[in-house]
Amino acid sequence: MSFRHHDPSFRACGYALLLVLGVVWGSAWAQSSNPTAAQPSTATASPSPEAVALVMAQLDKLTTAFNSGNVSGVSGLFHPEGELIDEAGTIYQGRAEIETLAQAFFAKYPGVQMVAQVDSLRPIGPVVVMEGTRGVTTQDGKEVALIRFSAVWSRGENGYQLVSLRDFADQLSLGPKDALQPLAWLIGDWVNEGSDAHVKISYRWSPDGNFILGDIEVHLAANKAKISSSQRIGWDPRLGKIRSWIFDADGGFGESVWTSLGDSWLIRSTAVTPDGQSGMARVELIPMAADRYVLRGSDRMIGDVPEEDYELTVVKRPPAADIGGTKN
Repeated sequence: MSFRHHDPSFRACGYALLLVLGVVWGSAWAQSSNPTAAQPSTATASPSPEAVALVMAQLDKLTTAFNSGNVSGVSGLFHPEGELIDEAGTIYQGRAEIETLAQAFFAKYPGVQMVAQVDSLRPIGPVVVMEGTRGVTTQDGKEVALIRFSAVWSRGENGYQLVSLRDFADQLSLGPKDALQPLAWLIGDWVNEGSDAHVKISYRWSPDGNFILGDIEVHLAANKAKISSSQRIGWDPRLGKIRSWIFDADGGFGESVWTSLGDSWLIRSTAVTPDGQSGMARVELIPMAADRYVLRGSDRMIGDVPEEDYELTVVKRPPAADIGGTKN
């Protein structure tokens, strides 16, 4: 988001299983969930879903304005007395200075493109603090950089506005395994059981340590059918984000992207069913303890048909446990 000459890529996150299972198999999971097992989280409060949606929409507007070279579109998203602080620590105060800076930048680098990945959102009193990475790429694609940023959004009469936007000079160069450490707690075996479906999930590191590999089995009690899927979670250094892909044995597949909300993860997913329909969903993953997490699915669509919201609890299976009459 900087107007200095650093260029990039960006955007982090992706957890296909949660998203795609929410899209394709959500109804089976919802029926087999045990909502009463979830206990209120004691972690730091997350922004409300409304605040998240509004702030993310403003970030999308900022990105669109930047990528189209729209000077007033960029400056207009700042509070009249807002500030922009570049990597060198130079402060540009108020819309007029920010607009002058943007105009000079776009004149020097026409066609520059930006992407912004949000790593966390947290409320502090009347504002929402956003942290993440942003990337800017020159028109010829030869110069790319990935830089951390912090943004403070304040809600006024005209919606959320940027009070402060700051880039940091240190560039990110995470290795694949380092970038995946926030998901390392997933390693192991997980289960969710109910009268209509039994789900088994197993995660492990790939031999090279650069990916998290997942195997998923869903057993439907009604017709004794079994659905198998494989998943791969990895770090995309070009885009600067964690992405994951899932492939179903029946030919369906999907991709997910996730964002940390402090004490939970917001996961957005798209999928394609075996018969060619498209699917999409929004899933929140909420860790409740070292051995359990809750999934809440919403905004789910398969083709043009909306699907019901759901909530389910997934628990970690002890290594020697006998689950559903089978042993590994």
